Amino acid sequence: MKRPASLDSSFWINACAAGIVEFLPDYYDLFACQVVADEVLYPLRVLGIPVAAAERFQAWLDAGRIVIQEPTAPLEWFQAGENYAAALAREQGYRLLIDDQNPYHFATTYGLKVLGTPEFIVVL
Repeated sequence: MKRPASLDSSFWINACAAGIVEFLPDYYDLFACQVVADEVLYPLRVLGIPVAAAERFQAWLDAGRIVIQEPTAPLEWFQAGENYAAALAREQGYRLLIDDQNPYHFATTYGLKVLGTPEFIVVL
């Protein structure tokens, strides 16, 4: 059964590098905040560098495989992308897909359902 998930840029970049990103839609409906999209797409949109993770993210956005959704009140825990992704997960009851160590552990202490790339590899 697919579940909704809030995506952080750290998870997306690592999942792309690990070659497992194609499996995500089998398990999750993916949601990302605009600030997370901006982080992932920065090399492509701002620097003009064709980074594979950014190109795939843009293709998934265009195809509706990732939906942009914003939380009503971002958290103030860490960096902007992590804060928005965690806030969206908390507000909507989504799983949080994140790899940054401190935000990952902090989110678990607040009761969020969190999954990192290594755990997703184990799931696969």
